[in-house]
Amino acid sequence: MCSDVHSQPKEDQCAFVRNHCDPEEYNVGMLHHLSMHYCWSNLWKRIGTMLSAIVLGLLFLGLGSTASDYLCPNLYSISKLLNMSDNLAGLTLLALGNSAPDVLSTYRAMSLGSASLALSELLGAAFFINSVIIGSVAVISPTEVKRNLFVRDSTMFLLVSVVMFYIVFRSKITISNCILLLSLYMAYVFVVILSHSVIRKRVRKHLQQVRSRSRFSREESYERTIQSIDQVYLDDFVHLPTIDSMVVVNPPPSEQRLEHEDEEDEDEAEAEENQLSLILSSDSNTLKRPLLPKTRSSEPSSHGSIRLEDPGLSSGLDPHAHVNGDINYENSDDFVAQFVGYETRRRLSVSSLNKTHARLLLPEATGFNNLDILSKVLFIASYPISIFLRLSTPSRDYTLTEFLIQQYKKSRRMAEFPNESQTTFELDDFDFDFAFDKKLLTIQTFFGTASAYGLLVGHDTYKSYPILLLLSAATAYVVSFYYPTVLNDYRAISKLIRINKFCTGLGFIVSISWISSFATEVIAILKTVSLVYGLSDEVLGVTVFALGNSIGDFVSNITIAKGGSPLMAFGACFGGPLISMCSLGVSALIVLSSSGKSVYEVEISSSLLLFCGFLVINVALTIAGILFNNWMLDKKIGTVLILNWVIASAICILRR
Repeated sequence: MCSDVHSQPKEDQCAFVRNHCDPEEYNVGMLHHLSMHYCWSNLWKRIGTMLSAIVLGLLFLGLGSTASDYLCPNLYSISKLLNMSDNLAGLTLLALGNSAPDVLSTYRAMSLGSASLALSELLGAAFFINSVIIGSVAVISPTEVKRNLFVRDSTMFLLVSVVMFYIVFRSKITISNCILLLSLYMAYVFVVILSHSVIRKRVRKHLQQVRSRSRFSREESYERTIQSIDQVYLDDFVHLPTIDSMVVVNPPPSEQRLEHEDEEDEDEAEAEENQLSLILSSDSNTLKRPLLPKTRSSEPSSHGSIRLEDPGLSSGLDPHAHVNGDINYENSDDFVAQFVGYETRRRLSVSSLNKTHARLLLPEATGFNNLDILSKVLFIASYPISIFLRLSTPSRDYTLTEFLIQQYKKSRRMAEFPNESQTTFELDDFDFDFAFDKKLLTIQTFFGTASAYGLLVGHDTYKSYPILLLLSAATAYVVSFYYPTVLNDYRAISKLIRINKFCTGLGFIVSISWISSFATEVIAILKTVSLVYGLSDEVLGVTVFALGNSIGDFVSNITIAKGGSPLMAFGACFGGPLISMCSLGVSALIVLSSSGKSVYEVEISSSLLLFCGFLVINVALTIAGILFNNWMLDKKIGTVLILNWVIASAICILRR
């Protein structure tokens, strides 16, 4: 047994771990952490310990950053290319992307025989998010919750928590348990989509009733529909304190009032419906701004995407350009200006430096001074891994692809009907720096291809370096050569669309590869820590592993709550843990099918069982507390939730 290393003389410990510690369990990562501790001299051992701690922190940051900044944007682009609705994509592909670190970590741990570590991480992360993060949001910004959404999500979360408690209590995972977890999540997706469609029908019906009673200007209709929105919603639609920050559609100016009533009434009704739908989209996961997700578990649920963004990022957008995720291309020049305003701020924020290497290494430097202290610390700590991922992982914004598709259609019409008055578009006419984008994409495809090949092939990559370099160089050359310099006809536009689609797929593969690699290295370090310091997998799972995977959620949700959007932060605390716990069913099914077994036995301590019981009690207390507090999430409830986590964690650690 590898755990007997502590009973060996110090001079024999190095040979013992090499002979008795299964490399498939302990040396699964790129670094051999056991050898660093038992085979190095005292000085180098301390250096190795510090190195492992630094690597562990960077790995946790890398897990969150890869999922939020690369995997989710590419998954969103894939969902649009597959013509999936925003609601369905948010509850499936984007939910999976946001929870990919937990999902892949669980699978890797179970495949290595450390199911107790996987279970404790899932339960620890779920407990931390639904106690400390919700409690912190309540303390920072007390708010009234939307009762129907809260009842729906909290009830489903409670059911999944009870199933997890049952699994822990029996100390085994069966195929029926896996099917039950997956069925619960599919039922949740179905209920969310159904409730979304019901609300949209009520919005449309209410607008038709209002319009049939009277004629009024757009300004008046905007005010009336906002004031009467409570009549539309089931129960009462809570007066959101963040409604101004959520609505990107402003009432149109008075000079745009109806001139041709018969023709414009229908357009006005549609616009009003879109305005209300946008407000209601915090329920249905269709609140879409022209920004990509910035946090790992921010929106797997139905409460609207949670994004860390520059405060002034959307100020330059036309209020009618983005409604329910649909982009208005009627005025292409206006859209280009809007698109450029967004893209140049997001990706080319240091263009004033006028140096390619600075723009590659400092893409978001201008927003640093606007961050709070906690966000600055996180930005600095994650900077090395962020640059590493930026140069090796393609991430294509679907906003650009969708714009190009519209221009492609217009160019085709111009080719078919040359007498019509239409306009061609050249890349040089845009402020968006396509030349820089071409350079960045070439670098990303080179290192991205190399990374994907190396990570998928494994440790024998060095044996095929010539093939690796040739394949990477060829891919980068094709992208660079194929990237058009002028959009003068539909053929050139079609080339750029195909490049974006290819790089979206490559970015997805590379993102998954990095997340899997990071998760494997995290497990390798934690297994080493468990052996060296005599800590159980349960303790490491509910503390280091769970907190490391949840730190991104904590920072982003606290920032959002401080920014005046507590409901958005509160809603995000249910969907992420929900899909993470349900993903146990997928991981267990894969492991069981590969091993040919029908039952996966798990070594469960009484501490983990008690901790899981605390999770169920905490969810029940949250439901009861908010219910008997007139649907208010206030400081009292927040304090109790935080104390619950402190007590449960302390008991779990002390009992071990």
